[in-house]
Amino acid sequence: MVESAFNPMAYSRARASGLWQFIPSTGRNYNLKQDWWKDERRDIVAATSAALDYLQTIYEMHGDWFLALASYNWGEGAVARAIKKNEAKGLPTDYQSLTMPA
Repeated sequence: MVESAFNPMAYSRARASGLWQFIPSTGRNYNLKQDWWKDERRDIVAATSAALDYLQTIYEMHGDWFLALASYNWGEGAVARAIKKNEAKGLPTDYQSLTMPA
């Protein structure tokens, strides 16, 4: 809601598009077609199905819904780096213990 305001035509500086704000590469990874004629990131049904698949994948990656949601918003790599940083310092790796952008 914050990023797209429930607008399927929403578009960000980072080239994220649609209700679920998929960047082009993640959209392609989840079979959302993007070409001159059609951008399925803006298709409510297709994008919602892809978002649910993506959330399930990142939940399985982390085993935690808070980390899955953080990965959806901040990026899988950024959350993984924050976890490794905490691990290296002997700190907890749960969502509340990670240093993430506001």
